[in-house]
Amino acid sequence: MRLSSLLMTLTIVGILVTVPPQLHAQTPAQNAAAKALFLEGRDFVDEGSFADAEKTFREALTKYPKAEQSDKTSFYLITTLIKLGRTDEARAEIQSFKRTYPQSPWSSDVEEKRITLGMPGSVFQAYRIHAPVALPVPPQPFAPGRNTATFGVNINGMPNASLEQEMFRVIVLRDANYAIGLAKDRLKTNPSDPAVVSNFSTIAGSGSPQAFPFFVSVASDGPIPNTQTQARFWIGRLNNAEDAVGKAFIVLTGDRTLSVVVDVLNRSNPVERNNVLKQVVQHPSPEKVIALERVFKATTVQPFRSQIVESAATIPESAAREFLVDVAKHESEYPVRLTAIQALGVRKDVDVKVLGDIMRMWPPAAPVPARAKERVEGIRVQAPRNANSN
Repeated sequence: MRLSSLLMTLTIVGILVTVPPQLHAQTPAQNAAAKALFLEGRDFVDEGSFADAEKTFREALTKYPKAEQSDKTSFYLITTLIKLGRTDEARAEIQSFKRTYPQSPWSSDVEEKRITLGMPGSVFQAYRIHAPVALPVPPQPFAPGRNTATFGVNINGMPNASLEQEMFRVIVLRDANYAIGLAKDRLKTNPSDPAVVSNFSTIAGSGSPQAFPFFVSVASDGPIPNTQTQARFWIGRLNNAEDAVGKAFIVLTGDRTLSVVVDVLNRSNPVERNNVLKQVVQHPSPEKVIALERVFKATTVQPFRSQIVESAATIPESAAREFLVDVAKHESEYPVRLTAIQALGVRKDVDVKVLGDIMRMWPPAAPVPARAKERVEGIRVQAPRNANSN
């Protein structure tokens, strides 16, 4: 009897010892720590620092595998691995997600990533394999006397427009650059082609370096106002994978296409413009400052010019500082000039004497930005003391 009791006790203890820690729920403190790591990782994603994001998400999942939002963290890890081009690892994480979080509300989002990577098991896998390489030209509007036996409907009763939209979406997911070329051809035939326009969001989220030039072209040349408006909307919401927006912005602000970019951004709303500028300043090339300066000089829209100055203020390179100094000294529009001076007032790489020179150039009737005035007057107060000590 004692032996049976002892064996039972040892069995129970053995089970408890061998139960992996991830089967136990995390404490409130651990959940809070896991959430903090997730938020840190998401910030890295927003900044385009995908390598740091991956490390942070993995740390959260390793330390707190049963945290309340581990499934969300896992989804973000999958997305980050795709951004890094490590698709094999992303596929492995997708398979693990399905086993670990079978009831997760993020399952549909993970399934979308599965589709994007063309993994077996997707409901669209067979369809994708057999999808035609090119889409047919959209049918002409209905005209009396035309054979209507199959017009507008496929053999299964699905409207052709809906079928084409899904076909084009799949093509964008498989090869965004090819899809964008196809979209250009289709829009020439039908400027409001529903298969293309309905997939603007898919193109914008593809991370293709061709997406920004494509939307700029449509927003500029599109004969259909609604198509142009939608193109401007998605310009401000592009996936900036591998600094795609910054690279394209620098190229498009060259001599030949500068006026086109400026015209499109002039007609965009402040939020759309700000989203573009935010992604441009993240680009590592110093040429981004030259590109911003070219747009600044080419546009006459005062709010847009102020936005460019605000964006340049976040760039640490000396070229951005020189641009701000030039605007502060010579800009004729008061709000724009004021924005530049306020930006210089908080930069650590600006010599206080430069601020003094700018103040002497400032019209007497105009107020001096407080922060710049503080820094310069502080030096003036100290100057007599230094002179006496010598």
